Amino acid sequence: MILPLLLMIAAGYIVQKAIGLDLRTLSRVNVYLLVPCFIFSHLYHFRLGLREAGSVVAFTWAVMAGVGLLAFALARWRRLPRSLAVAFVVATIFYNSGNYGLTVIELVFGEDSPAVDLQALVLTSQNVLSFTVGAFFISTGARSVRDSIRKVAAYPILPAVVGALAFRLLNVPLPHFVDVPLARMASSLAPIGLATLGAQLANVSQIGRFLPLVAASVLRLCVGPALGLLLIHVTGMHGLLAQVLLISSSVPTAVNSAILSIEFDAEAEFASQAVVLSTVLSMVTVSVVVGLALRMF
Repeated sequence: MILPLLLMIAAGYIVQKAIGLDLRTLSRVNVYLLVPCFIFSHLYHFRLGLREAGSVVAFTWAVMAGVGLLAFALARWRRLPRSLAVAFVVATIFYNSGNYGLTVIELVFGEDSPAVDLQALVLTSQNVLSFTVGAFFISTGARSVRDSIRKVAAYPILPAVVGALAFRLLNVPLPHFVDVPLARMASSLAPIGLATLGAQLANVSQIGRFLPLVAASVLRLCVGPALGLLLIHVTGMHGLLAQVLLISSSVPTAVNSAILSIEFDAEAEFASQAVVLSTVLSMVTVSVVVGLALRMF
């Protein structure tokens, strides 16, 4: 199940080692082109009801908030420097629901399953926070508040969400010549994102700040799904919805955390190392959570 995902990561790793890639450009292709296209396309074609959509958004934000509060408390307790504390919290809050989580969901349930729509909404709700609150939070570790606001306002995530919802609510048909390229761009998010992740892994020569990295990985890979499981039981979720949300809460640190750190020059090395360590460890933990999700629900 995880092997196809590993192969795409390995492809990016090999190409980076062989010829070298411009990671900032790759990151910007993901942020400014592929993610907005994916969000617009999947929101426009979303097949599930408002109740399920509300449950997905509330669950996603609740898991992020719960893990984030624990990470913030731990960072304060350990008295981490401000910039490192910001990177530490972000590495636990934002998980790889796009190229990693989406690929896992497609491999487990199939590309045409409603599970993909659910995961697309997880990605959308998370990216709305990632490229607004998250980007602002990261940038404040290296920039002034005014510069941070200006930079965050330039991201196309919110326009993609608003545009897709407007087209749906107004029942405006999307022209075929627009819909097709949007769908093609959306489908390229996972492979290009995973290849970008592989290229980032190739640039990490050694793991430093071992204890904060391990703590971030434990919070993301173990506490995240544990909190997700608790929320599922408390809210009475079941079936496909519970399976997808539990699996999605178990995936490693988001590439976006490293992308934003590179973009803002804010503890980019720690962010990349957090992605590396959590991704490597997730090969075991995610497989376990997938098995549990399929058995329990």
